[in-house]
Amino acid sequence: MPDQQPPIPPATQIIAAPQSEDEISLRELWERLMRGKRTILLVTILFLVLAGAYLGLSTTVYESKAMVQIGRVADQPIGNSHKLASRLMNAYTPLNTEEAARQLPKLYAVTPDKDVPTTLTLIGRGKSPAQAQTYLQGILNKFIASQREIYDQAVQFRKAQLAQLQNQYQSMVKTGVQVTDRKSADAEAQVLTLLAQSQQMSAASAMLGQIDNAQIALSPINTRPSEITLQATNDPKAAQPKKLVILILALFGGLIIGIFVVLLRDAFTISPKVEDGRES
Repeated sequence: MPDQQPPIPPATQIIAAPQSEDEISLRELWERLMRGKRTILLVTILFLVLAGAYLGLSTTVYESKAMVQIGRVADQPIGNSHKLASRLMNAYTPLNTEEAARQLPKLYAVTPDKDVPTTLTLIGRGKSPAQAQTYLQGILNKFIASQREIYDQAVQFRKAQLAQLQNQYQSMVKTGVQVTDRKSADAEAQVLTLLAQSQQMSAASAMLGQIDNAQIALSPINTRPSEITLQATNDPKAAQPKKLVILILALFGGLIIGIFVVLLRDAFTISPKVEDGRES
């Protein structure tokens, strides 16, 4: 029986789906926008005028920046950076939120550095670069003065401890000399004397180690006062408002709203015509 070939399907005709009456081509969309370009331009100009009015009425704010290194005593910071930042903000920020927002000059932010937690960055704001700088410098001076008092008290306490250790060491040395000078023919007494000398030497050696540690703790590498690492800056560039950003947003916002108005107007204009055509 000869092989039968599969039947060839009849040719199918590809029929393009009719375009919906609600759909428009890109060319038609472009033509609509060109017809309404005057409306788009007017809306964009309106947005730019409103942005300009806002910039003209808003208060120009300038910033000053400074940095402080928290002091250390015996290689330990004399204050917690996060607590110090919170205290500074609470001391110079009004409790009333609205009043705090309007206040100028003001302390805007105090933040510890992520890499060096003992470094604080302070930002002050004012109506002019000089006002922001002067206000922030005053805060810095008061902060450094208060930190200096804490530092001096901690150093005096450490020095008193060191002096006490040195006095104890001198007393132990004198006692050891007195024990060494004792002479006895009794063998048992000599043994006790040697034992006492050994104990005195061990205690004196341990005391001398404590004195060395106390002196190292008070060395400049481990003990230093808080200091200003960056004086309050004078930046002529305004921090607020961001004029360029606002104008760009107004430009693009005006274009988008203008295009939307044109398309919406054309939609309401064309819809009645389409309905009349369907009824006829």
